[in-house]
Amino acid sequence: SEGSFDLNDFREELQSLAKMGGISSIASYLPFASQMKLPANFSDDKMTRKMVAIINSMTKEERENPDIINGSRRERIAKGAGVEKYDVNLLLKNYFNFKKLIKNVKSIDSIIKFR
Repeated sequence: SEGSFDLNDFREELQSLAKMGGISSIASYLPFASQMKLPANFSDDKMTRKMVAIINSMTKEERENPDIINGSRRERIAKGAGVEKYDVNLLLKNYFNFKKLIKNVKSIDSIIKFR
């Protein structure tokens, strides 16, 4: 749906960040970067590929509605991506943190626009 940020969008963001040299290369331009609760190796290409593989192991429905991803779905996704369930949990945690950040950025943006 329009205006919502799902795992398809997150995958695109990850791939864009990887092309730009990772989050660390642009963090200096972002005043709110310190609020991004992302792992230190988030910018690592191997980490990015792993996260993209996890997202690719999800069904279309799961990518569009990450809230439905329960324990058994996480196990299936992990198996499909060749990773541990922990990695799937970490990806989802990063996704929800990133989604919150995007929401905050959009609200800050709208505050600035309407001043």
